Amino acid sequence: MRGVLTGHNYALQSQQVSSISSGTIESYVNGYCAKNPNGLVSDAVFRLSDDFSGRNQPIRK
Repeated sequence: MRGVLTGHNYALQSQQVSSISSGTIESYVNGYCAKNPNGLVSDAVFRLSDDFSGRNQPIRK
């Protein structure tokens, strides 16, 4: 999960994810997975990076 956030920060330097504690990541992912039981953990991490970077929208291909 931290690797995804590091990659996000490297690729989108103008939209950095600030320091996030492990507890915040765990809480966010647990909440996402509870609301989206058929989703993937990776989806939760990508949404977290969107939310915490100020994008507030998914990255589009």
